[in-house]
Amino acid sequence: TFPFVAFTAYAIYRHHLFNIKVAAIALVSFIISIYSFLNVIYADTASQVATNITYLLLVLLGSIFLIRSVLREVEQREKIEKQEKELEVTNAKLGEANDRLRELDKQKSEFVSMASHQLRSPLTPIKGYASLILDGDYGPVSDDLKHAAQIIFDSANTLATVVSDYLNVTRIELGKMKY
Repeated sequence: TFPFVAFTAYAIYRHHLFNIKVAAIALVSFIISIYSFLNVIYADTASQVATNITYLLLVLLGSIFLIRSVLREVEQREKIEKQEKELEVTNAKLGEANDRLRELDKQKSEFVSMASHQLRSPLTPIKGYASLILDGDYGPVSDDLKHAAQIIFDSANTLATVVSDYLNVTRIELGKMKY
């Protein structure tokens, strides 16, 4: 009998087959109902019998409502516990997705940084040669050519500023910005 009792106790505990709250309410209701029934049986007068029958019916009706409400409460609690477990799973998935988004954001910042460096490399010779033309290092140049060289130089400076801004943004995002 001991193994049977042990396995039964384990099944009750592990799989929630027996709820002590419902059992306690049912036991108390049963005891009060028996007491009311005994009062009906041992009543001396007809008025006591009628009164005790009324009490017995009220006790039975109240017991039914009480047990139903306790059962609903237990079901609600189990439902809440299930939702808590589902919420924990969802939170774990959201955490993983958030980590993945951080990784993608870091990769994006690294790509922008690399692309900005690649754009900056050809700007230096463009600016240098435009400056040499403007300074007259290649000999005398016409005003039209100087005007064109000035436009090239100014545009290269503007593009260099934009590239520097992108590099600063990626440094800030990567946490490598030195102030």
